[in-house]
Amino acid sequence: MRQIHLDLPMTSGSISRFLEFLTPIWGRVLQRQAVSSDENFLDFGGPPEAAMELFTEIGRLYGREICPLLIYQAPTLLKLAGVLDHPEPPAVASLLPLNTASGRPPIFIGHGIGGTVMGFSQLVQSLRSPLAIYGMQAKGVDGRHPPFDRIEDMALYHLESIRRLQPRGPYFLIGYSLGGNVSIEIARRLMESGQEIGLLILLDSYPDIRQLKLRQRVRLTWQRAKQRASALRHGPRSRQKASDLHMFPAMRSALNRVIAAQYEALRRYKPSFYPGKIVFVRASKISHFPDNPRAVWGHLVREIEFHSVPCDHQSMLTTHADMIAAIIQRCLQTALAA
Repeated sequence: MRQIHLDLPMTSGSISRFLEFLTPIWGRVLQRQAVSSDENFLDFGGPPEAAMELFTEIGRLYGREICPLLIYQAPTLLKLAGVLDHPEPPAVASLLPLNTASGRPPIFIGHGIGGTVMGFSQLVQSLRSPLAIYGMQAKGVDGRHPPFDRIEDMALYHLESIRRLQPRGPYFLIGYSLGGNVSIEIARRLMESGQEIGLLILLDSYPDIRQLKLRQRVRLTWQRAKQRASALRHGPRSRQKASDLHMFPAMRSALNRVIAAQYEALRRYKPSFYPGKIVFVRASKISHFPDNPRAVWGHLVREIEFHSVPCDHQSMLTTHADMIAAIIQRCLQTALAA
């Protein structure tokens, strides 16, 4: 094993002990020879696999399971040592930084059902944005608090944190899947309070089938029936796992509660009219979502700009992240110029 050289400032005794414990793990996981106590995990792209391996090692050697999402709140060795120095780790925050940029206005992005902000790693790397990017993390994923089962409550929860970080607009919001419903609800409430929305992007996001018009419901039900029949003929397709946090036993039940609450929230949510513009990015490969987002959202927003990407719903944020990032970059340039 290669030698790890530690470059540390003077710290308290307990913090120093945790640094000695964490440094070889950090170096091995991130393949670093010279490790500094203030180097930032996000500078390496914040890869979810590395976060999972890092916290798996910490749990094995430290004897206590800690939610890997805390890497975004404590992204340096020194801050992470401070987390371990406390008997009870902090709750996962509503907003988590996904890059080290500091440009304004920041971008706020919401994840889908069963996901976490870790799922945006490849998209954030592809964006290479000079603007700060924050992920809106669902409440309750760490098991510390009960999750919300209403979109409106999710929106208010994140809105309070957004307003503390950025008191005035223009606001840049992006929502993937369920996160799109949360983002448009946040945008609507901001506009009601007199704030400007600089950009609102929905990535393959739809309300529940119960909120669609009758013709759309019939069409989507028939589409899903054909997909089930095809799956029976050709064998089931592999499905994306809900979250890598399922690897952590103590968090498995918490995450399952969050997923159940999110499905309930989507089922109950009836979008109100949004008097602004949305940019809708659709995954064009056939899925269990509606095939015509204009018909779904057209009467619910003042203006819609439409983009279609040749991928499926899951691969938007992974193998096709570059294509999605290119669309977002163009929209950001237009919004910033305005």
